[in-house]
Amino acid sequence: MAMVLFRQDDGATLVGNVMRVGHRPVVQLTQHPIEDGSSVVDHAVRQPLTLLVTLAVTETPYTPAAGAVPLVGAARLQAARDWLDESIGRPVTLLGSKLGDKRDLLIQSYAHDEGQTRALVFDMVLQQVEFATVLTVEVPVAVVAVPGAASAQNLGQQGAEVVDDAQAAAKDKAIMRATLPRDRSVAARVVGI
Repeated sequence: MAMVLFRQDDGATLVGNVMRVGHRPVVQLTQHPIEDGSSVVDHAVRQPLTLLVTLAVTETPYTPAAGAVPLVGAARLQAARDWLDESIGRPVTLLGSKLGDKRDLLIQSYAHDEGQTRALVFDMVLQQVEFATVLTVEVPVAVVAVPGAASAQNLGQQGAEVVDDAQAAAKDKAIMRATLPRDRSVAARVVGI
């Protein structure tokens, strides 16, 4: 069965024959030590999908796209090695596997036997990843508000105001007088007026 690995950033492809495809679901258990020395597991975190693929690339060419020159022989095998070397850490899409098409895979590792003639068999480990979306937010420059001025530009911003301690104390006393009971003798004892 033919399988295609398609590099998502530049469109370069690797075509080969699938010998084996498998997946390895993994969960990470959280462990917390307790008094007697043992651990307690309270939940499991599912890890991204890992695919194990064995792919054979032979010296015989596949049918290339219209107008492309097919690679044959040792040049085709070297092109497959180069493609894999360049693809480490870059997003690829897997097309034609028994597990269905898979996007956003990273080739974690691959190995091949150099002793083969006329073909290379690659064992690859691919992990599915989710790429973060970068969002740039422009923060407006703060504008100093002018006391007493209300405009759309400084709406909601409070200007600094100079406070005279004597005026503030008099204001506080006036508030206390207004809120205390009418009996002035009680008010005088409470606030010392």
